[in-house]
Amino acid sequence: MNEIRERLKLVIESSGYSLRGFAREIGITPGGLSGIINGRSKILSGMFLKNLEFRFNINPVWLESGEGSQYVKKFLIEEKDEIELILKYRKLDFQQKKSLSVMTDALYIQQEKQNMEHSLVAEKNRKKTGDWQ
Repeated sequence: MNEIRERLKLVIESSGYSLRGFAREIGITPGGLSGIINGRSKILSGMFLKNLEFRFNINPVWLESGEGSQYVKKFLIEEKDEIELILKYRKLDFQQKKSLSVMTDALYIQQEKQNMEHSLVAEKNRKKTGDWQ
């Protein structure tokens, strides 16, 4: 049981949330989460494990036994950096997510414009030389 608690502590630390914030994200009280970590409460309720899997992509088999990957591979994301970015994104409020979406769209449009300009230059060069640059 101590190993499970240690893995849970690892999950909480890597999430970037405070104990209170993490508890809120998985739908329990901070006191309830503290009780689980300190061994005063049972850890392996089905709802607790499902919330960890849903909110943080944590593999319940890994949490219980230490076997397999820490993360459920349902999003084809295996790189730790990508997972950390997703966890950071989840912590943003609505306005921050909206701003990030607008910035991402603008960057995408800018990149597409640059690609089109590059294609036009390559086409002009091809016409001049008869070969692709």
